[in-house]
Amino acid sequence: MKLKVRSVQKHSALFIQVGTTEMILDESLHFAECAKAAGVDITLGKRH
Repeated sequence: MKLKVRSVQKHSALFIQVGTTEMILDESLHFAECAKAAGVDITLGKRH
């Protein structure tokens, strides 16, 4: 799933927490990158 930068620009800040063994890890990292590129204040927490 590829996100467009415009789809995350409406958020002023995001907090994402994901486990390093979760199936959605790659998608979460990609979403965080898109949000950061859109200028969103992003906090990403990865748990073991």
